[in-house]
Amino acid sequence: MLFSDAEVKQLKHTRSTEGTLGVIYRRVETLTRKQAVLEARVAILEIALSSRQSSVALDTEQVRAVRSAVTSTCKSRDLTFSDVVAWSDDLLRLDREACKAVGIKRLRKLADKLILVGDESPEALGDASKSIHVDKLTIFRDRLGKYSKA
Repeated sequence: MLFSDAEVKQLKHTRSTEGTLGVIYRRVETLTRKQAVLEARVAILEIALSSRQSSVALDTEQVRAVRSAVTSTCKSRDLTFSDVVAWSDDLLRLDREACKAVGIKRLRKLADKLILVGDESPEALGDASKSIHVDKLTIFRDRLGKYSKA
């Protein structure tokens, strides 16, 4: 960020007879809006790029390993934002058959738990661009709903 929130607020509440601060304030406001738009576009592009990665089909041994990892992660009480990041891309790459083999309900439970952790994490709350990982998990959870109906 180019300017801190405190600096922007200070400029917002400061008036100048010459109008210089008003011009600066409008420029800062415009730059802040442009930055927000760019951050949103980057987030959208990251989702698009991650979704273009090829799907992963798992063999029987890999299904067991993933199922075990999903189960242990679901049981964990001390998940962090790094867990959200680590799982978000990997889950999004699982194809329909892999999801069914691992277990739709089990994967939905994991996605729900990771989304909750991500939504409450200081990392995502402090930096909106990091919420992309939670968005990926939400997309995955929605995809699971379609898989279970098919």
